[in-house]
Amino acid sequence: MQYKLFTGDSLDVLKTFEDNSIDSCITDPPYGMGMEHWDHSVPTKEVWEEVKRVLKPGAFCLSFCSPQLYHRMASAVEDAGFDIKDQIMWMVTTKMPSKNRLKPAHEPIVVAQKPLEGSIKKNFEEWGVGAIDVDNTRVPWDGKPPTGWVKNGLKRRAFGKEVLSAKREKDICDLVVNLIGKESLEEMTGPLLDVWIGSPDYPEDLKIVINEALKAVKKDRSKLYHGFEHLLKDRTENANPAGRYPSNIIGDVQPEHQKYFYAPRVTRKERGEYNDHPTPKPISLMSYLVKIYCPPGRIVLDPFCGSGSTGIGALLEGRNFYGIDMEEHYIEISRKRINEYVKND
Repeated sequence: MQYKLFTGDSLDVLKTFEDNSIDSCITDPPYGMGMEHWDHSVPTKEVWEEVKRVLKPGAFCLSFCSPQLYHRMASAVEDAGFDIKDQIMWMVTTKMPSKNRLKPAHEPIVVAQKPLEGSIKKNFEEWGVGAIDVDNTRVPWDGKPPTGWVKNGLKRRAFGKEVLSAKREKDICDLVVNLIGKESLEEMTGPLLDVWIGSPDYPEDLKIVINEALKAVKKDRSKLYHGFEHLLKDRTENANPAGRYPSNIIGDVQPEHQKYFYAPRVTRKERGEYNDHPTPKPISLMSYLVKIYCPPGRIVLDPFCGSGSTGIGALLEGRNFYGIDMEEHYIEISRKRINEYVKND
C-alpha cells in the first residue's frame, strides 16, 4: 500500500485534491484546548467543507474531540453538509483529574457521513463506500457464543409497541385455531402471545380476533404443548460465532463489565522515543476504526495527522493513506514511524 504526506495548512492542501477522490477521513484534529500554538480552536466549517468535497458520496468522516468542545466540532462538521450518524466513545481511564472536575475517562468521536447518492447499496455499487464493515470487526466472545437469543429482536418492537404484520396476525390466529382448543382468553392466549411476541401488551384488536377463534376450536392438550415447543424454536437464534456486534463504546473496561474492543493509551514503546507529539492515538484504535469505516484497498485521509497513528493503522490494514500536517517536524515523525511499523512494497 502507498502513503503520501503533505506539509501545510489543511485548508490549502485540501484545495489541491480532486472532488470525490477520497474514501474516508479519520482524524484527531486540534481540540481547541490551548495545549500548543496549533491547538487554538477546533477546525472550522470551511475545513470540513473541503473534506466533504474531496470525499466520495457516502464516505465517512470521523473526528476525535474533547468532551468540553465536542459540540463545536460536531456543529462545524454538520454545518459543512455532513450527516451526523453516531458518536463513538473512546474510553481511557488513565488521565489525571483537574480541580473541580470529574476524572476524564473518555474522548468522543463524531461519526459523520457525506450524503449518500440513493440507497446504501446503490451508493456502494457506484462509489465503493458508504457501508460500514461489522463482520470483520466483531469483538470475540469470552468462551462459547450465547445461544437462544430472541430472533429478529430489532424488528420485533418499535418504541415499546408491538409491530405485527397482517401475515403474522394470521399466523398467530391460525395457530390458535388449530392447536389451542377451548380455553379462556387469559389462560391460553396470554402465555401464547408472551412466547410469540415477547410482551403481554398485545393489541386489543388482536385479542378480539383470537377470542373469536377460540370459540370455534376444540381442546387438544398434546397439540398445545407441541405448538409451544415449535414457537420457542421459531423465535430464537444463536449468537454470531465470529463475535459481538461492534459497539460505539471503545476502550479499556473492567472484566466484570460488558466486553468492548480494547484500545488503551499509547505506550512509550509504541510512541517512539523521538516522538514528542503530545497526543498520539493508539495504533490499535486507529486500525480498528479504519477497518469499520474504510473498505480495503481504499484511501484514508487524515488532514491533521500529527505523528502518523492513523496512517500506520491504515497501511497495516491494507488501505492507502494521505496525511496532512502544518508542522514539518511532525510530518518527519510520521514518516519515520510509518517506515518503522509498515513494510513498504
